[in-house]
Amino acid sequence: MRFREDYTAYANVCFKSFGDRVKHWVTVNEPNIEPIGGYDNGSQPPRRCSYPFGADCAEGNSSTEPYIAAHHLLLAHASAVSLYREKYKVAQGGQIGITLLGWWHEPSTDTPQDAAAAVRMNDFHIGWLVTILLCTPKKN
Repeated sequence: MRFREDYTAYANVCFKSFGDRVKHWVTVNEPNIEPIGGYDNGSQPPRRCSYPFGADCAEGNSSTEPYIAAHHLLLAHASAVSLYREKYKVAQGGQIGITLLGWWHEPSTDTPQDAAAAVRMNDFHIGWLVTILLCTPKKN
């Protein structure tokens, strides 16, 4: 909860200070990068991961922590969007959104196993965030 509250306070300062000049806001840039790098394969701080996803981490759980981190990034995004729409959008006339990064995977062969693996990879790299963003009921 603290991260969402702090991020929303930061967003409020930005909207208030720059909203007369900024008309296109991005709340979170590529919210899958930090969870994957920081909590799945351990290639970025805080370098938490578990076998077989990452080999050089002292601690972490690659099966759960990337999703927890992404969840909190999306909560912060939703909070900042709500704040902007409720308090600033009418007066400032801007737009607000999120930037996603996705990798597209094709099967290596025509086998059903490779086709299924490509679907799983696409779902992991794209679907886990897009599904939440597009299918979660929004507040008016």
